[in-house]
Amino acid sequence: MEGQMKSENDYKKVRYTGNGRYKVFVEKKGLPGENYYFMSKDAKIFSVESLNNGSLKISGIRPSDEIIEQLRTIGAKMSGKLNVSVPWGAKIVQHNAQREPFFFGLFGAYTWEINDPDADPFIVIEL
Repeated sequence: MEGQMKSENDYKKVRYTGNGRYKVFVEKKGLPGENYYFMSKDAKIFSVESLNNGSLKISGIRPSDEIIEQLRTIGAKMSGKLNVSVPWGAKIVQHNAQREPFFFGLFGAYTWEINDPDADPFIVIEL
């Protein structure tokens, strides 16, 4: 999997960290209105989607209720971390991050610690 990701142009750094986990740095440049799905639209881990009002919604995976129930039945866990850095001057419309950038938004990122399949991390921004 690591080799496949490294061959994609948008994947700048891919490192296996053990226990089925990868640390991935993706840098994607796109056209206005273009949606982006990490890994794919059908198997997305997170997405960047244009909304009708011109804002962007960045959101993490949210499995269906059926899949969440199946994961709980077998005792499976879902965990991870999502960090989103926004450009200076972007307006944050709404978010549910557990941590925000500090020192007037100059340092850090919006961060979600995902420890449950019910997590629904998202941020809506206007550029």
